[in-house]
Amino acid sequence: MATFSNTSVHNVALSPTTVFTSTSDSTLILSILVCNVAGSDSTVTCTHLNSSDAVLASLAEPITVPANANVDLIGNKFVIPSGNKLQLSSTVTDSLDCSISTVVI
Repeated sequence: MATFSNTSVHNVALSPTTVFTSTSDSTLILSILVCNVAGSDSTVTCTHLNSSDAVLASLAEPITVPANANVDLIGNKFVIPSGNKLQLSSTVTDSLDCSISTVVI
C-alpha cells in the first residue's frame, strides 16, 4: 500500500540545509513547492545528495521565487533512494517556506 506524506520547512536557511532524507528505495518525490512569504524576490537552490553527502545532482540552481508567489521545483516525479537527501538554501533570510510531497510505494 502506498504511503503519502508531506514535509514542511518554515524559513529555508541561507546555508544549504537537509530538509528531507529518504528512508526507502521506493520513495517518490511528487513535488517540492517553495513559497516566498516576503515582500521581495528571493532565490532557492535545491541539491540531491547521497548518504555520504556527495552531490548527485542540482535540482534547482538558483531559481528566482518572486515576492508573494510560489514555484514547484520539479516538473515530474523524482525517485530518491534510501539515505539520499535533499538540501535547500535561500538568498534572503526568512523569505521562503517549502512543502515536499512524497509517496513510498
